[in-house]
Amino acid sequence: MELFLQTKPYQITSEDDQAGGEKLFRVHMQVEPPEHLSSIIGDCVNTLRSALDLAVSALARQAGMSDDKTSFPTLDMPAQWNSFHKQFSKLGPNALSVIESFQPYQHPDPDHNLLFVLSKLWNYDKHRDIVLTGTCLSGVSHKNTPSGVIPMMTLGVIRDGDVILRLPLAGTANFESEFVFAVTFGEGSPAAIAGGSVTSILGLVFEYVEDTVLPAFVELFR
Repeated sequence: MELFLQTKPYQITSEDDQAGGEKLFRVHMQVEPPEHLSSIIGDCVNTLRSALDLAVSALARQAGMSDDKTSFPTLDMPAQWNSFHKQFSKLGPNALSVIESFQPYQHPDPDHNLLFVLSKLWNYDKHRDIVLTGTCLSGVSHKNTPSGVIPMMTLGVIRDGDVILRLPLAGTANFESEFVFAVTFGEGSPAAIAGGSVTSILGLVFEYVEDTVLPAFVELFR
């Protein structure tokens, strides 16, 4: 992802809007993210999801159960838990309690729960390539800004030709800026992440699985 962004797949142009008294900075997308990035993202998603499934499989074997067709549930409604609880009751109350504690329905907004996002991406990747498109503007560094002026920036998802920075015309002759972009999940991706930064979202999911979810399972084997 970083290598792609280092190729500067965008161009920044500036223009003077005499009527509005502003200098406008626009972004022009030259190249869309290459298709192979979708496969790499899919591999990351599958690895994270497999770690959860393997944890449940190990618990099943520890409880003397078959690990055939075992998987980590990601449920967005409490009623769905009853079916899993009945099927895997032999895992024992401690294991079931840990698994239930990470269910999306325990989250105030299940659709934005990190494990639910992971599950949606995992299911999506089974049937098609994860859509990556365009960029979002994640930050701007600048110097020689006219005294007393706060640059008006457009953060978040941007499209080709969008104005991403506005400045008063007066005193901008020596203004310099550097824009920081990120690749985003495109339209057609799960609604909770469409338009979001790929590296930021996957980074959050990875940290949550590695630092919070899996350590809770490790305790069950001691």
